[in-house]
Amino acid sequence: MELSGQRQKNLQLKDIKVNLVTSDRLYWKPSFAICERELLVDIDKKGSGTLRRRSLRIMKGLRDFFWGDEAENPDGLTSYHLKNILFLECERLPMDWQWERKLMGKRIMRMCERLLKHLTEKNLPQYFNRSMNLFKNKDTGALNRAARKLDKFTNDVKEKL
Repeated sequence: MELSGQRQKNLQLKDIKVNLVTSDRLYWKPSFAICERELLVDIDKKGSGTLRRRSLRIMKGLRDFFWGDEAENPDGLTSYHLKNILFLECERLPMDWQWERKLMGKRIMRMCERLLKHLTEKNLPQYFNRSMNLFKNKDTGALNRAARKLDKFTNDVKEKL
């Protein structure tokens, strides 16, 4: 997506209504699922050579293999957390050339470093509502274990580079 395309997408997202969903009988919260789906629909334009969506799949695979499987521990690191990390990185690096294959390793490492920072701080802002901490009700022990494993993983990779 070109920078102007990203701006255009942001304008489209402003027109999408946010739904309210219930998590129990008394508590309603905003759901940004439609906005998230819209962001992901054409995150990598056909023929652009960008690999944003693939980087999310790689992050999920790394999580499952190295940092703890979501199915094993749903109170820890989830796919939703990784999707928000991707959105934050796409905002920081909006140009297509920044997501080309030759930079894939750098993008993955940067996403790992960002994730580690948020795990350490126990605060991952939701992309569309930055005041919402996605780690708020997560098991602190699970997040700490994920942080330790992620720290070891990033250090091991840096040593080999």
